[in-house]
Order: sequence, then C-alpha cells, then structure tokens
Amino acid sequence: MGQAPLMLESSDLAAETREAAAIFLQARLSDALDLRAQLRHAAWNVRGADMLTLGALFGRFAVEIEGCADRLAERIRCLGDVADGRIQTVADATTLYEYTVGVDGPEAHLNAIGAALSQFARAARADVERATDSETIDLLGGVARSAGRQAWLVGELLASGPSRKALD
Repeated sequence: MGQAPLMLESSDLAAETREAAAIFLQARLSDALDLRAQLRHAAWNVRGADMLTLGALFGRFAVEIEGCADRLAERIRCLGDVADGRIQTVADATTLYEYTVGVDGPEAHLNAIGAALSQFARAARADVERATDSETIDLLGGVARSAGRQAWLVGELLASGPSRKALD
C-alpha cells in the first residue's frame, strides 16, 4: 500500500524537515509498538521462582514504552503525517530482533528483552543525531533515556551475583 500524503498543519518547520522527521519517527513508533508487544509477551510467559517479580517489571516497562509510543505518534501528527500503528505496518517496519516464541526461563527472557531495549535505545539516539528541530530532538532523547534505563536495569539483574541464582 502507498503512503498517505502529508496533511496540512500549523508547524513553522519547512516541509522537508517535517517529512524527514516523520519518516524516522514512524520507524521508532513501529519499534516501540513491537517492543511493547515483546515486553507483554515476556510478562505473560516468564516462569520460575521470580516470575511474579519479573512479570510485574516487564509489565511496568511495557506501560512506559507505550507512553513513548503515544508521544512518538503525537509528534508525527504534529508534523502533519499519519501515525501508523497497524499491526501490518509494525510487523513490516520493525528493526528490533525477533522475540523467539520458545524462550524459556527468566534469564533467557531477560537476555531477549535486554537486547531489544538496547537496540531500541541505540536507534532513538541515532535519530537524535538526524533530527533538526528541537521538539523532535527532545522527544527522541527522552525515548532513548527511558529505553536505556530499562536496558541498564535488565543488565543489572543479569549481572547480579546472588540474585542471578534465583533467575536460573
């Protein structure tokens, strides 16, 4: 399917600036929606002694990433484009690692989620470098910080000595 034309809006940004930003914001929106789904999958399927704790943590992360997705979509609309969150679009456009359905055990879920969070944070940081307007730069910086903090927390869980035994 073809892309919908940019809609009229009241931004004072040049059309080419808006169009360029909308393209990479849409890419991050697709990644954010995929990441949210991966986090929900992990929350629903983690097993073991720490399943309640990790399920709640993954659920909290999913809510935070959903907030990032909402802000990305809002910015895309402010730029005059369509925020496309359809499943077909997300599946075709995501750049994140595919979450293996058969992942088993807390450590495997933490590794998979940590990799996806890190990948998402890196992509958002790269887009900060590409953005030319302050609102988009601020938004992407916040998205990168949220995902980066989550990736750091997952890394700390994986690296922690005594707690790691509870994850095996």
